[in-house]
Amino acid sequence: MNSTILITFVLLFTTPFFFAQEENEHESFFTETEWNSEFFEFPINFAREIPLQGIEEAVFPPGWGKTERPEFWSYLFLWKVKTTAPLTEEALEMYLQYYFDGLLDINNRKNGTTILPTTALLKNTSPTNFIGAIHLFEGRYTQKMLYLHTLISQKYCENTQEAILVFKFSPKGLNDPIWQKFDHIKLKDEICPD
Repeated sequence: MNSTILITFVLLFTTPFFFAQEENEHESFFTETEWNSEFFEFPINFAREIPLQGIEEAVFPPGWGKTERPEFWSYLFLWKVKTTAPLTEEALEMYLQYYFDGLLDINNRKNGTTILPTTALLKNTSPTNFIGAIHLFEGRYTQKMLYLHTLISQKYCENTQEAILVFKFSPKGLNDPIWQKFDHIKLKDEICPD
């Protein structure tokens, strides 16, 4: 009887500590937003071919998963990853192909669909920025091929040897209001401390 009381006491007082620790482990990289967030640690379970260590935070507007909404498939994510140099255009193209093939294969296997490989084409617009497009088979909602316009910005933190990359994706053209909504989501200043 005494051991049961002791175990109950230990669980009662240590459980909040463990939950609080898990919550703090995934603190947002972005300033406050009403968008939904998801966190992944590298290696990401659906894209283990990406040879990086770090974390991803993805943020989604409320209409992301609704085909009739203007925000459909428009979202952004941040990678904070260990690397001895900034990631190259070629590496990012390959990693995005691995990422979306793995992500979408989860749904395609459930639906019995054969996945069509993702292609990613990027171009440097400056040493730290990229523009491009991703062509993928969207097996979750439409079962059709989808083009995502892509903007990527990269900041390299020399002191921590980490690359901070923000990826913005949308099937909407770059003049669409969704890109202005993206601009309102800012990174926290301390993400790359001096």
